[in-house]
Amino acid sequence: MKTKFTLLIIFQLLVQSCSQQEIEKLYDYKVNFNFPITKIKSGDFSKSRFPETHNLINDGKKSEDSIIPPLASGNSINIKKVSTGINTGDISGGIWTGQPRKYWWWKKRQRKLMKRVKNCSGKSVVFLGDSITQRWEVNGVFIRNTVLKDYKIINLGMGGDRVENLQYRLNLYPLEKCSVDAVIIMIGTNNTHFREKPEKIAEEVKQVILLTRKKMPDADIFLYAIFPRGHKPNPYRANNANVNSIIRKYEDGRKIFYYDISRSFTDEKGIVSKKIMKDYLHLTSEGYRIWATHLKKILQGRNHI
Repeated sequence: MKTKFTLLIIFQLLVQSCSQQEIEKLYDYKVNFNFPITKIKSGDFSKSRFPETHNLINDGKKSEDSIIPPLASGNSINIKKVSTGINTGDISGGIWTGQPRKYWWWKKRQRKLMKRVKNCSGKSVVFLGDSITQRWEVNGVFIRNTVLKDYKIINLGMGGDRVENLQYRLNLYPLEKCSVDAVIIMIGTNNTHFREKPEKIAEEVKQVILLTRKKMPDADIFLYAIFPRGHKPNPYRANNANVNSIIRKYEDGRKIFYYDISRSFTDEKGIVSKKIMKDYLHLTSEGYRIWATHLKKILQGRNHI
């Protein structure tokens, strides 16, 4: 026992001794800490106190998920202006393949989600997103089984995913063989965590929509604004808001619909309570109740399911 404890201490010291340069070399990725967002009047990143990633690592401590490989070379973009609206003719020009992640737990869940898609049956609603979507299976399971009990849901959420990671997964899922009536998309807050520009995040979201239309042409797409993060207004939330101001223009009123329910999660001063998001990022059961109530309303309103 004493030997194991000694080895553990030595291992921790070795990890702590690794420089940022060594970590970047290991993952072949340079972490960018210059957050290029504008029109921010409140907050300071040094004062931000909410999870660094969707793995709930606080106060600047990082997990293995805090350093994510870059986009594939063919996916790197430099955008000055994002076009508004979605032209499904863009599909003919090709869709980005996205970027996988290297972690064993990510690959394990990916296999589980692939099996879930292959076993699809009947009219379904597909959920696409990150850990906020994945946690319908945890904090939101009771709400899903009550408020949304009439809908057959295929939850394809993955903790920690950025938009390009969702692109990669979506490309692989054989959703063409499933009977999907509606697709729910809410993604992008992890890109904001890595200080990506709103224009770049919005363009990646556009690619997800194009791929969704290609794989499930008969399904309605319900695109949600990125939910607020942080206890009170802060630069991260401002960046998400800037993304939302772009992706809202993707709605076409026919097959793509945009919804922003951000104010349902905050008070009049923009404060998020722990009753809604215990860690100021992930929804509690009450948070999922708010989302589910809105989802049920729009699903029933269109009489698709």
